[in-house]
Amino acid sequence: TARLYKKDGSIYPDSSAFDGGAGAGVREIFPATPLPCDYDDYRAKIMKKINSVAPTLIEKKELPSKKDGFLLYDIKVACFGNAPVSGYLTMPEGNSKLKCKVGYKGYGVSYPEPEYEDGTAYLFTNAHGYENGREPEYYAALSDGALKDYGMSKEENASPETSYFYNMIIRAAAALRFMTTLERWNGKDLIAYGGSQGGMQAFNAASLVEKCSLCSVFVPWMCDVGARAKGRLRYASPEYARGLSYFDGANAARKIKCPTEISAGLGDYTCQPSGIAAMYNELRCEKSLKFRQNMIHTSAEPEGEEFFM
Repeated sequence: TARLYKKDGSIYPDSSAFDGGAGAGVREIFPATPLPCDYDDYRAKIMKKINSVAPTLIEKKELPSKKDGFLLYDIKVACFGNAPVSGYLTMPEGNSKLKCKVGYKGYGVSYPEPEYEDGTAYLFTNAHGYENGREPEYYAALSDGALKDYGMSKEENASPETSYFYNMIIRAAAALRFMTTLERWNGKDLIAYGGSQGGMQAFNAASLVEKCSLCSVFVPWMCDVGARAKGRLRYASPEYARGLSYFDGANAARKIKCPTEISAGLGDYTCQPSGIAAMYNELRCEKSLKFRQNMIHTSAEPEGEEFFM
């Protein structure tokens, strides 16, 4: 890190910060902890639960679109678990066949804003299956109550089935499955997309839904969760527990069959570069990775050099 300081110790006004990194032996970075011996059993069990409930609409409200020529719906979709899939679905007006894309929300307690893309039916889900577009007090109550520090309990994360992320991943997969039921789906393009916690949902869903045609993630969270065991820097939370290994991008990567593209920052230690390299190296599919210099988790300084693998 580099900062420009004045003699009095304060940061110089209007100066740029530098947060960067350099990788050594990047193609030889692999997960710090072994793949759980029952990983395939876990996947078989979670797939059974995902497939036990048809991804059918249980609620659909048409709303005024924020972009001309598009339709907007607030929807809920049935799935196994403690909450439905919940999000905003947009698509161009008409009857043309469309790509289908699911975007996944990052960490926190809020709802997504609708996304509009030409030629695309786009479902942007919230991570928790709750209601969208409610008053701020609704989300504040959840943030201070039932969803306070969700996913951070080491005791809950000891097993995948007791982790908060277990049902989140079931919803993520159900959202992709739902998009394949749309009459306007073109039958080939099914995209899982997201950043940070959204990236974690996207790569897990892509590994579980065979019809997924592209996994596109940026600054993906929860890659190489056991990195400290080998003395590597890793994200600060949640604290490592064995159950997190089942959602780890470096493990899910082995099961992703569709092309996968990743972008990340060399100054990001919320989602650390070494973990993302470990995920990339475990991918057995068509793949690409872009690292940007002087990019942290939430922003990038201009003119940062980009490195491609």
